[in-house]
Amino acid sequence: MSLMTSASEVVRLCQATMPDSKAFQDGLKEKGYRFEGMASGYRILSKDNRHLIAFATTPASRHTGCGVSFKNMTADQGVQLAQPWLQATQADQIPLENTAMRAGVAWDGIFKGTPVRIAVLPDQDLGFMRGTMLLAAENR
Repeated sequence: MSLMTSASEVVRLCQATMPDSKAFQDGLKEKGYRFEGMASGYRILSKDNRHLIAFATTPASRHTGCGVSFKNMTADQGVQLAQPWLQATQADQIPLENTAMRAGVAWDGIFKGTPVRIAVLPDQDLGFMRGTMLLAAENR
C-alpha cells in the first residue's frame, strides 16, 4: 500500500471520529499503529517504521485535532489529502496573515456544527521526522 493511500485512510478516520481524539487513536491502534511519543503537543502514532505518522491532540489540548504526515510528503500531497475535509466543511482558504502560520495553506470551515481549520504545514519538526503535515482541528 502506498504512503498516500495509507495517509488517505488516516484522513478518513480523523474525519469520521472528529472531535473524539481517543476514538481516532483507538481506530489507529486497531489498524496496527502504535504510540511513538509526543511532539509539538501531539501524540504521535506510527507503523511502517515511522515512514507514516498520525498525530492527535491530547486531552489537555485546548482544541481537538488530528492529522497525518509521511516521509517526504510534499505540500501538494498535503493539499490533495485535505480534499475530503474541504468538501465536508465547504471551507474557504484564508490568508496566512490571519493565522500563526509562516508558510503553507489554511482553510476555515464548519464540521459537525463546529468551526474547524484545515492546514497544510510544510517543514514541521515532528520529533523523529521533519516534513509537511496535514492538520484538521477545532478553531474556537
